[in-house]
Amino acid sequence: MLPEAGNTVSFVEPPFQLGWRYSRTGRTRTHNMAAQRLDNYLRTHRKRSGLSQAELAFLLGCQSGTKVSRYERQARIPTLETALACSAVFGISPEELFAGRCQKLQSKIKSRARILAKKLSQVKPDRSTARKLEIVRALAGLSDRPVKP
Repeated sequence: MLPEAGNTVSFVEPPFQLGWRYSRTGRTRTHNMAAQRLDNYLRTHRKRSGLSQAELAFLLGCQSGTKVSRYERQARIPTLETALACSAVFGISPEELFAGRCQKLQSKIKSRARILAKKLSQVKPDRSTARKLEIVRALAGLSDRPVKP
């Protein structure tokens, strides 16, 4: 049945939906899905390239596809050599290929940098300490200025 001219149709939203926070002023997302990254995108790129696990294992210098399966399921962390080899095979940077792992490491480094910045700020200041503090504060996100090497 269509509404007659002049009448408006309003669609009622369900009273509660997962992933939303409700308040008197409206609703907002409770989490940002775009911010969460997979630990690695090995399987995605392997499938996209049409390689089997055994074929990728061969290219990486592994004995069987079992290791590749373990890397894809995050049951095993690849060595630096393996990560760089995967990067070369798929033609993308290790940061992109292992985006979730990089994101977690960056978060841990930022947390440790805050602790180190606090420790360094309590030490008698000198030229060396000032430079370290500048670098550590930039890592911790406590500085607006980028650090120059």
